[in-house]
Amino acid sequence: MSRLASRFTQHRSFLGPALVIFISANIANVANLAFNMIFARLMSPAEFADLTLLMSIKLGLLSIFSALQFGVSEVSAKTDPIKARVLSASLSRRSLFITVPLCFVLIMAVEWIAALLNFENILSLISLFLAIPLFLPMIIYRGLAQGQTHLPKMVGSFQAEWIIRLFGCWLMWNAGFGMTGITIALILSVLAGLIFTMDRYDFEALKSSKQTSISIFETTWPYGLIFLAQVLALDGDIFIAKAMFSDTVAGGAAGLLLIQRIFFFAFLSFATVLQPFVIGQAASEKIALKALMKLLMVMIILSGLALLVIGVKPDFFVSLFLGHNYIDLAPMVVIAGAIGASMVGVQLAVVALLARGHKGAPAILIGLALIYYLGVSFMICLNPALSYGSLLQVKLLVFGLGLAGVGLYLLRRVR
Repeated sequence: MSRLASRFTQHRSFLGPALVIFISANIANVANLAFNMIFARLMSPAEFADLTLLMSIKLGLLSIFSALQFGVSEVSAKTDPIKARVLSASLSRRSLFITVPLCFVLIMAVEWIAALLNFENILSLISLFLAIPLFLPMIIYRGLAQGQTHLPKMVGSFQAEWIIRLFGCWLMWNAGFGMTGITIALILSVLAGLIFTMDRYDFEALKSSKQTSISIFETTWPYGLIFLAQVLALDGDIFIAKAMFSDTVAGGAAGLLLIQRIFFFAFLSFATVLQPFVIGQAASEKIALKALMKLLMVMIILSGLALLVIGVKPDFFVSLFLGHNYIDLAPMVVIAGAIGASMVGVQLAVVALLARGHKGAPAILIGLALIYYLGVSFMICLNPALSYGSLLQVKLLVFGLGLAGVGLYLLRRVR
């Protein structure tokens, strides 16, 4: 009886903070959805494609850098709080040795990048590249807050970022500052997210920190592969569409990418909740993987029900999420949603396996992303006039089979 009470207490102590983090992350996800729904109506499809491209570059960089958040989180969860603060401060300083040269290289290549992606507003790209040194410190201190389960910092950072992004971009666009003004608002939102992840003790550690010999590369690099695969598989669509198709088709691709993201990010916050829980489990791997299987089943059931509802009236949901300018996308909206759900299912399984010590797990996501790109390249070689809808079908096939394969693997491990 005492063992049962102890287990209940452990789960209750986890579920309290986890629930707050989950709700906070999903409020930010809903706000991001509102952001896209608003600008899909304010802009023409071609302008919305440019905005989606700009957001994808920003989110792509943040996603890759987010590997460090999971690494810092894992180390902070196992380290003395003072040492964790010093480590985070030291990493923030060291990050400038990476981000400043990266800024320089990207700015030097900005004209080539703009031409490759068919993006005319070079000033927006330059402004975004100049803000890159803010990205890593925000990620590092979010990782510190996540590892120490510091709710005010995490909630404040998530909410401050979306509030500045949504209202700042809306004000800049309506004031006539165009894409450059939107870029400035995006930069300010990252700065707000950074400020809310720090307190006076973190600032003191930043001022006094010395170079630390603690290395988290071994912890971080597998997560880097996960987020690199996420960028390639999810955000890569808009880069393909902008480089290969007309502005009209690229606008449609941006709309379908939003549908994928709705399903993807609705469940991705499970990964933030799942990681410290799986790491800290004293139970056997079989018990932890059984919990993961239940989580995946809940996700599949919920997403399946959502897709069923959307499939009954796709025109209504396209009008709701994107507006009447995108009504031609209705036949593909269910495919896009299924892709997002399949991708996040695979990613949740990979994150959980990695947290349990399976360092090779990210190869699953990388492999699926590469198979998708190879499949797309092969189909384009066979038919240069290939439609974007055909590319979506390839993507669904790849990640649907990937989710099925991961599910069978987990089922074998828990038996």
